[in-house]
Amino acid sequence: MSGFFITKRMRVGISNVHIDLEEANGENSSSFTLSLAYDACLAWAEIAQKHMEEALAAMSVRRDAWSKNHSSADRAEALVNEFQSSMQAVVAAATCIDALYDHVSRHAPVSPNIRKAWVKNGTARYSQVAETLRFGFHIQQKYMRSFTENLKATYTLRDYSVHPTSAVLPAYLHPELDVVTEWKFTVFRGDVAESITAGVLGVLWETTRARSYRTPELKAYMTGIRDAVDEILPNGKPITRNENVSFTLPGRSQ
Repeated sequence: MSGFFITKRMRVGISNVHIDLEEANGENSSSFTLSLAYDACLAWAEIAQKHMEEALAAMSVRRDAWSKNHSSADRAEALVNEFQSSMQAVVAAATCIDALYDHVSRHAPVSPNIRKAWVKNGTARYSQVAETLRFGFHIQQKYMRSFTENLKATYTLRDYSVHPTSAVLPAYLHPELDVVTEWKFTVFRGDVAESITAGVLGVLWETTRARSYRTPELKAYMTGIRDAVDEILPNGKPITRNENVSFTLPGRSQ
């Protein structure tokens, strides 16, 4: 081994340690297996946060471009920039909650019978994630409806992003502009990106300081990443600056 690189937020494991003190040439020898993990959950949280801020900034530029005497090219560019940043924020946020789900399902797994039932019933991904997190963190039932609805919106928009259709669909009225356009430009907006991303990052913030954990292993992991989460969210749990956010997808509304 010529060397190794370890950076902040990387988890380190050392196993198979061997030290030999009886080399013929009088020198000692040693060997070990190095294992590393750079937490994808935290990485995607930072990516989501970055693109959310870019989406909000792009939304401000778009509002300015469409409220003043800007050229059609300027207006188009502003709308496209907002769409691209918003879509990236949504995908990153959904991937962040998926990574959190992976940790929880390993450290506090639901029973095999429940998993079999999910497969048999074709249970939606967001429902599986919601139930796993409820189990792992003892989330009270009174919070589950809004929690599950937020996850549903997150996964729905993620699926529309990563499994796009090239079909020609009816044009949609933009909720802020007096124009109809392709549906993606009416859905992937700065305020929607903020709502989705802040919701996911809020879950991450809350679960690192939960009142109880299903297993000691889950508690150790979540409390272990608390400082990193606080670095990503220095102002605490995110609060959305845009209220009553809604969007309409082809064939359904949220």
